[in-house]
Amino acid sequence: MAEPDPLPWLEAAQFAAVDLAQRQVDAAAAILTQGGDTKSFMKALLDDWCGTVPRPPINWPGGPRPPRPPRPDELEDYTLPMAGGLAFVALSETIGNEAFAKQIAELGGNIIDRTATYALEHVGRRR
Repeated sequence: MAEPDPLPWLEAAQFAAVDLAQRQVDAAAAILTQGGDTKSFMKALLDDWCGTVPRPPINWPGGPRPPRPPRPDELEDYTLPMAGGLAFVALSETIGNEAFAKQIAELGGNIIDRTATYALEHVGRRR
């Protein structure tokens, strides 16, 4: 059964990613206002959005596992972190504190860079 085009759940998920980015910027602003460490919070956010890609163990019993067959919608997995990264960059332009705005923009840029890198590596492995 083919899914409708465009995918209704994907648009809702993208809006949710943008909303989540807004809430995380609000949380970072609260940490900054209370004199907390925003740098470690930003690092945790980056890891949450673009964590380490799991890799199978080197010594898998019976040899390496064969790659799973590709899904037709695999690149959609990258749209949510990309939407979040773009939201962080856009939100940074609305922040009055220049140093804090720069941190948020860098976070968004890093999310976009990592997501694009993962997507390109993914496409490269499937060719």
